[in-house]
Amino acid sequence: MDIIRLALNVDPLERKGRANKLNLGASFAGFGGSLGVERNPGRHEIGINTVNDAIALFRAACERFSPGFVVVIDEFDQLDQPEEHSKFALLLKQLSDQKIPVRLIFCGIADSIEKLFSQHGSIFRQVHCEMVDRLTLQACLEIMEDASKALKIEIRNDFKFRIAQISDGFPAFVHLISEKVLTATFDRESDAVTQESYEQGILEAIGSVELTLKRDYENALHRNTHKYEHVIWAIANDRLLDVNVDMIWSQYNSICDQLRIKPVTRTNINTKLNQLANEQYGRLLSKPRRSNYTFTEKMMRAYARLRAERHGCHLGPENPALIARQA
Repeated sequence: MDIIRLALNVDPLERKGRANKLNLGASFAGFGGSLGVERNPGRHEIGINTVNDAIALFRAACERFSPGFVVVIDEFDQLDQPEEHSKFALLLKQLSDQKIPVRLIFCGIADSIEKLFSQHGSIFRQVHCEMVDRLTLQACLEIMEDASKALKIEIRNDFKFRIAQISDGFPAFVHLISEKVLTATFDRESDAVTQESYEQGILEAIGSVELTLKRDYENALHRNTHKYEHVIWAIANDRLLDVNVDMIWSQYNSICDQLRIKPVTRTNINTKLNQLANEQYGRLLSKPRRSNYTFTEKMMRAYARLRAERHGCHLGPENPALIARQA
């Protein structure tokens, strides 16, 4: 927000201890928060309560910083209220119509641009969509190999493939799990990852995962009891984001066989799947089609794989031991 501070003639290094301190919020009022200037009495204040207010602020900033600037809005997929999407769409349309040279980059996890902008169909004329795929297996391996070489700590291929599978193509999980496993190995004063340091790293990674993922996962479990956690793992086990109930049932039975536990009935599984898609159960799952389920938060799939790994259940479409032997 320093560029906005400068546009408003505010010193970004202003001391906090001054009586007349000026504070600038970083979110948008009416669509997710508040974008405005907070101050103690006696200082100039600009309130941002409508889209027109935001347009005026962007225009003033662009006049000072020609030819304009870029605004990055991350995790836009977390904004799920249709009325808030409509306000963002109106903002984009007005910026375009009034030729204000501000570029907005929206980042979010979705299957299509339509999922990110659920309102205002004409907005797609102002938006360029760039699909960024999850990391490939090779890209995940290269991240670990670079870290391994830099730290002079060896990671066996089977551990590398397990971390890559758990991470599900999300770089944040590759970095997190690799960091925790390598740190656990270093703390043991070893120059190679062992089963013990790998398991310790997995445990540490679970404790460091983003709070919202853990909270939503745990809330779902508390309502369903932990014996139904394997249902969540079954959805995370398939290579597809969007999984049919028949495949979930098949994956669930495979997990039960792997863990040597008795499965519950298919009727119970169907009931729990429907419950997990309800608001009362935190909407851990969504139903893109009648007989299909997916995680509402896509990164939850990687977190579910991480939790399963902690309990000795190896999820993922590939067999890491076989791949390691072929590598």
